[in-house]
Amino acid sequence: FPPPPPPPRVCGAVMSAAAAVAAAGVVGRAAAARSSVCLGASALVRRVRSMSARAPARAFEARMVPGYARTRLTAPGTTTITTLFASASRLHHPRHTRSITTVTDKNEYHRLANETMEGLADKFEELCEDHPNGASFDVEFGGDVLTVKLAEHGTYVINKQSPNRQIWLSSPTSGPKRYDFDVDTTRWVYSHDDVTLHDRLSSEISEALDMPAHFELPDTI
Repeated sequence: FPPPPPPPRVCGAVMSAAAAVAAAGVVGRAAAARSSVCLGASALVRRVRSMSARAPARAFEARMVPGYARTRLTAPGTTTITTLFASASRLHHPRHTRSITTVTDKNEYHRLANETMEGLADKFEELCEDHPNGASFDVEFGGDVLTVKLAEHGTYVINKQSPNRQIWLSSPTSGPKRYDFDVDTTRWVYSHDDVTLHDRLSSEISEALDMPAHFELPDTI
């Protein structure tokens, strides 16, 4: 039998053109994936992962982190916390910032936190007295921890976190939250959603107890 014919020779220019087309296709698909803002974050990451360009996929996935905080010292006794957010719906402007100038002085933090905790305890006790089923509720405050048991509505735990100069909330409705005292607004704020501790409690407790529950900071703060 005669030997098989040699494979066709392709000139370098043709091969370069083919490589350029293939590369353009990969880049085009990656760009299309990044522009599909209607897709959910996880679906979008999976779509990018399925492509052969692994480095862009890793870079894009890092941008999908929900949020993280960085701090820098400002005036004595305060620090500025900037929370950065990544948004799947705003790929061209993925980060939104919220800066909080918070207290770092130990004595001032304890003063603010103690008065806040005492005010919250008094308000919860008042609500228990006014609610028709208040006899089944329980409010305990001691050791920098406020525990509020609202029967079938769940248990709220609010405590001081001195090392971080924060107040922590554990809610049966919204889960755990960490609040910093914003010197500019004189409010305890959760930097990830810019909702204050007292506004969150007012909303959740009012809905849970089916009665108005307005929480506010003591006048001394």
